[in-house]
Parts: sequence; C-alpha cells; structure tokens
Amino acid sequence: MGFTAVFTFEALLKLVAQCVFYNPEPGEGAYFNSGWNLIDFVVVVTSIFEYLNPGQNISSLKALRVFKGLRPLRVISKDEGLKLIVSALLNSIPALGNVLMVSSLFLFLFAIIGLNLFSGMF
Repeated sequence: MGFTAVFTFEALLKLVAQCVFYNPEPGEGAYFNSGWNLIDFVVVVTSIFEYLNPGQNISSLKALRVFKGLRPLRVISKDEGLKLIVSALLNSIPALGNVLMVSSLFLFLFAIIGLNLFSGMF
C-alpha cells in the first residue's frame, strides 16, 4: 500500500507539472506523450484498482506491474557512462558463449572420465 501511495503521488505530480496531453511550454513534452509515463500510469491505476476491489481476481492485471522493472532503463538511456557499461556487457555476450561452450566441454570430459574410473564404487 505504501508503494502504491508513493507512485500515485508521483503520477499526480507529473500530471500537474507536465499537463495531460498538451504542454504549452516549448521543449517540454506532455505527460501522456512519453511512453514511460504511460506505463507508470497504467501500473498505478492497476494498483489502485486492486486495492479498491480486493475480492476480485485480477491476476492478469497484476502482470502489468512487471513493467515497473523497466524504469531503470530510463536512467541507462540518459547516462553516458551507464550506456558504455551496458553496451560493453552486451558486446561481451558472444565471447561468454564461447567460454561457456569450452567449460561445458571440459565438464563433460571430466564426467566421462569420472564414470569410467568410479563406476560401481559408490
């Protein structure tokens, strides 16, 4: 309930500060023109709906809360240092796949050797 209240307060502040659909200030976007704000608003409305109707089974709507996990991506998209780190991690995935294949080959070889040496002893 506490997180729902905090996120509701945040959504209301953003609605007032950024206007709903049209922001007359140049360079500023309206609240619903941003996809991130739209996701946050849907999650907040879903949480409020869950608290207002506790007896109903709305498990399909609870799945929308997963989108709250996407919020750190906003920070990554704005910070150049984090962009560099994430791109380095994503570029290292093919090399990690090669390391995984070689290590699984060694594990497989040692498993075969262990079966031949210790078969029937345990």
